[in-house]
Amino acid sequence: MAISDSQKVDLLFKKVGYGIAKTDTSTNKSPANEANASPMVSPGTTIYQQDYAISNVTTLPTSNSSVITVYRDSLTSTVQCTKLPTTSANVSWSTGLTDWIPVQYGTGYQVKLYAGPAGSSTPQNYTNLPADGSGNNDSWYFDYQSGIVNFADTNVPTAASSGGNVVYAVGARYTGLKGITSFANLSIQTLSVTGNITANLIGNVTGNIFADSISPYTLTSTMFTGTAGIVLPTGTTGNRPAGSAAGQLRFNTDLSTIEFYTGSGWMPVTNSITDQQITPDGVSLSFTLNQASTSAGALVSINGTVQTPGVAYSVSGTTITFAETPQVSDIIDVRFIASAVTALDTTVVDTSNVTVGTSNVALDYFDISTFRSAKYTISSSNSTDYTMAEVMLIQNGTTSLINTFGVINTGSNTLNFYANVYSGNAYLIASGTTASNQLRIQRTYFRI
Repeated sequence: MAISDSQKVDLLFKKVGYGIAKTDTSTNKSPANEANASPMVSPGTTIYQQDYAISNVTTLPTSNSSVITVYRDSLTSTVQCTKLPTTSANVSWSTGLTDWIPVQYGTGYQVKLYAGPAGSSTPQNYTNLPADGSGNNDSWYFDYQSGIVNFADTNVPTAASSGGNVVYAVGARYTGLKGITSFANLSIQTLSVTGNITANLIGNVTGNIFADSISPYTLTSTMFTGTAGIVLPTGTTGNRPAGSAAGQLRFNTDLSTIEFYTGSGWMPVTNSITDQQITPDGVSLSFTLNQASTSAGALVSINGTVQTPGVAYSVSGTTITFAETPQVSDIIDVRFIASAVTALDTTVVDTSNVTVGTSNVALDYFDISTFRSAKYTISSSNSTDYTMAEVMLIQNGTTSLINTFGVINTGSNTLNFYANVYSGNAYLIASGTTASNQLRIQRTYFRI
């Protein structure tokens, strides 16, 4: 005996409405008394990745988009359907296309049907088939996933069942990316996650990634490959982040250099080989260096003979200790080839002009907790005059002093230089006796 319609309804009600399995009749077990979960399955291959790009509309769009293909009754893209040969005559028709956009995305996506001669480019000029039927003509149901229309009863509309007419469909299909089994083509408009995401991203990631922390997936360190570059956070000295953690890396636009945070202060990522001569007293093993270094970062020679680090000497911070007491007559030379230098100078050349008129203009400033002094070489030009000058600036944390020297002027224009300390920075200020002076500045900073 075939399953009854009431049993079918009970099965669907429990399955679709409650996500549970039917184990008995509705009389014996209501949905609330069924205990076996049976949720609907959503295969990952059918998920619309870009459904966020489907606009909610009340009328069918007039053109295609990146994820929607439109089939309109006013266009030649109207879809001519094909009768399904395995069904009763003219009861079911197939568009041959899947993934029609249902009305849950907007009432404008409601499919419309027409009946007319095969091959027509204007089926809307023939017979409209209302979804709810008309008179003795059947209503119809359109399966948006399969693209199949079924006339619900036995009275197929005459226009679709006689005279060699066919059924035409009007609507829109989703033609964007589908599936999550492979993330090679995953497109996400906005992802907001509370907590951590653990992922192994293989391939290209385009757009912006905002993350407070990125940890290596399998390796002990994060690796960047390719031939391009990595763009670091960029800003002025005043933009340095508060509560900085050791190891932070950024580009300082004031200093035109990469800098890192040591845990106690910011350090430019730069290095120069400098040297220091030590005068032994014939008694001491340890001497003070003029900058911090390490055993491997200091190249030491005695009377021209290079010493072995860790054996003949060791370096800890600003102290070098020899294994044997140097003699008074020894000539000791220390060359700093690498270090966490606290007294390292940074030189920057500005390539852009600074415009100075008759009013005061701040030419430059630096962090007074990082640098003690600076030396500037300034070249100025206007339409008729050219000036060259050198300025030295020093600060003590509260006040600043400058000395201007080496001034050369081809005309009558005069540049005046001033300095002050304000809000944690030392400023170099200038004004001219004429307007529109263009200054280029070479600057050297000396660390505290």
